[in-house]
Amino acid sequence: MPSPDRNILQFQKIEFQHKVPFIIYADFESILIPYHSVQPTNQSAYTEKIARHKPCGYACVVIGANGKILKPITVYRGPDAATHFINNLIKEKDNISSMLTTIMPMNLSPEEEEQFNSETQCYLCKRPLKNDKVRDHCHLSGRYRGAAHNYCNLQYKMRKMIPVVFHNLKNYDAHHIIKCFGNFKDHEFNILANNMEKYITFSMKKIIKENNITVSLQFIDSFQFLPTSLQKLVHNLKDSDFNILKQNVSHDKIHLLLRKGIYPYEYVDTFQKFSEIALPPASAFYSTLSGEHVSAEDYEHAKNVWTAFKIKSLGEYHDLYVASDVLLLADVFENFRKICLKNYELDPAHLITSPSLAW
Repeated sequence: MPSPDRNILQFQKIEFQHKVPFIIYADFESILIPYHSVQPTNQSAYTEKIARHKPCGYACVVIGANGKILKPITVYRGPDAATHFINNLIKEKDNISSMLTTIMPMNLSPEEEEQFNSETQCYLCKRPLKNDKVRDHCHLSGRYRGAAHNYCNLQYKMRKMIPVVFHNLKNYDAHHIIKCFGNFKDHEFNILANNMEKYITFSMKKIIKENNITVSLQFIDSFQFLPTSLQKLVHNLKDSDFNILKQNVSHDKIHLLLRKGIYPYEYVDTFQKFSEIALPPASAFYSTLSGEHVSAEDYEHAKNVWTAFKIKSLGEYHDLYVASDVLLLADVFENFRKICLKNYELDPAHLITSPSLAW
C-alpha cells in the first residue's frame, strides 16, 4: 500500500509543463497522376481510384522557444521530395541536437539569489518547499527560473525530442514519409497506428555517437488537436496572431497571405506543368472529389497573389503556396500552444492528441 502522503492520484508529468524549445512545421504537395480505369457496370457500391499522389514538393520551418524562426523556411520541389524531406529533417535534428545537449551555466544576480532564499513554495508543483530546495534554470539560456523541489527540478527537463507537425498527417502526409523509411536503415522507427492505413504518430531516432544521447523526431498531427480545415483555423486568428508569417513576408504583401490560398491540385498531373508561365484558368481549380469549382473571389485573389509576388511560373506558385501553408499552420499551432500553456500550464507539443491534455 502507498504511504498516506502518496495515496492520491495526481498530475506527475511535470516535464509536459516545459515548453518544447524547438518545433518543426511541414507540409507536402503532390502531383495527381490520373488512373485510366474503367468503371464497373453493376449497380453495387464501389470505389474508383482516379489518381495516384506523388510528392512533388514540401516546405518546413523550425521555430525556437521564443517564437522566432531559426533559419529561413526550406522549400523544395522535385521528384524525390519525400526522401529529400527526411534527409533535410535529419540535418535539422543534428543542428538542434547540439543545442539540446549543451547546458549553459546558471548565473544568478544578487536579486535572484535573494528571491531564491525567500521562496517557500515550489514554482512548479506549488507545494511547500522543505530541505530539498534547489535552483531551477533554463539549460539553453542559463536564465534562473525559480525555486523548486529537487524532484520537480529533475522532472522539469528538456525532452530529447523534436516535434514535426503536419495538419492531417494521419490521413495523408504520413503515407509519403513512411514509404521512405526503408532508405534510412541507420535509424530506428516507432509507429502508433489506428490501423494499416492511419498512423496517429511515429518517430525516428539515431544514437549520436559523440555523446551517446538519443534525440528523436516525433511526427504529430495538429488535426488531432484542432479537427477542422486549416482554412477555418486561419480564419479564426486575428491579424496580430500571424507572428511567424510576418517574419517571412514583407509588410506590403502580408495581407494577401492572411488566408488559405487555392491550388489546382488535379490540373498539376506532371512535373512539366510547373514550367507554365501563367496562372491556369479557373476551370483548372475544379475538384472532382467535392464537385466544386473555385469561386470568382478566390480566383481573383490567386491572380492578385501571382502579380504581387511577381511569380514567373506555376512552379513558383507551388513554392509560395506550400510555404504559406506551413507558415499559417505554424501560426495556428503556436497560438494554440500559447492558450494551452496559459490556461493549463501544458505544452501540447509534448502530446499526440487533445485527450492527452486531460491527464
